[in-house]
Amino acid sequence: MTYQKLGKWEEAAIAIQDAFDQIILIDKTNNPAGVQAQTLDVQGQLQLALGEGADAAESWKLASELYSEMGDESRAISSKLNQIQALQSLGLFHQVKAALLETKSYLDEQSDSEVKSIALRQLADSLWMTGNTQIKIEESSSNNEDETIDVNELFEMSVGIATRLERPDLSTATQLSFGNFHRHQFLTASDSSVNDSTGHFTLALYSYQQAAQSPIENVRIQSLLNQFSLKVSPDVDWLNNLSDRSRLQSSYCNSACIENIFQQTPTRLYAAIRDDINNLGMGQQTIYAYVGLVDSLLEWEKNPNRFAEALALLSEAENYAIKLQDKRSLSYIQGTRGHLYELQYDK
Repeated sequence: MTYQKLGKWEEAAIAIQDAFDQIILIDKTNNPAGVQAQTLDVQGQLQLALGEGADAAESWKLASELYSEMGDESRAISSKLNQIQALQSLGLFHQVKAALLETKSYLDEQSDSEVKSIALRQLADSLWMTGNTQIKIEESSSNNEDETIDVNELFEMSVGIATRLERPDLSTATQLSFGNFHRHQFLTASDSSVNDSTGHFTLALYSYQQAAQSPIENVRIQSLLNQFSLKVSPDVDWLNNLSDRSRLQSSYCNSACIENIFQQTPTRLYAAIRDDINNLGMGQQTIYAYVGLVDSLLEWEKNPNRFAEALALLSEAENYAIKLQDKRSLSYIQGTRGHLYELQYDK
């Protein structure tokens, strides 16, 4: 795990293999299944960081099965959630949804916990990413009507648990997901009323600002990236000409909140991201952060100076991808670079 945090991937892989070699030598009375499950957990983290989502999902699936055999349901669910995260990275959202629903009966019986907060957030994410805003919970025995719960409720339940546990790392992660949901609703709400559209817009930015207070570097920087991306999107050109800002107010975001949203200008957001993005370390998430920043940069200011800056950012991302031997990320980077040259040529 230490090697992974330092970006020393080869050393990390060797250490994991050494651990598996040692497990073979462990006497059965010393619980080799428990040690193997923990080793699989760490291996899954390493594989996901390297962009090997399918392998990570398999490692966590095996870990979950081992924990279940040992009767450690809490760790089994935790590994199951990690497996779901890997499936989500592969875009297998229907599998994600099915896997999360399998855990729901267990979670309903549990008191507030980290696992429960994460599961509720991931269930909400899987729903809206598969085009759903509600899910059937059970059939009521009294009136034979289906009981449903929507995405907003799931997010609120997740944040509520995190708040009661005094876990800002959990609550801000959920705020980031909540912002992503309302950003999606805003950008796809072409047939909605103006009030609905602006409501989704302010909720997204408000949630991102809450997430930017996260003690977790990945969550904090991603929230800044998402704020920047949304503010420079062509879909919000109307914001620059908005004379009556009170239209943006809601129960979630009052006048002071609206003013704070406007104070977070693209210039400030970009400066904050550039100062901190290198703190993410080497991994696929960092590569995607660089490329996402380039995409937003091109939307923001299409001028020659920005092209040179964008190329430099892509080079940093490419160096990471080469070291990780991540062909998928390299392809993604090349596509973005091609688009960059296309824009420069057109200009």
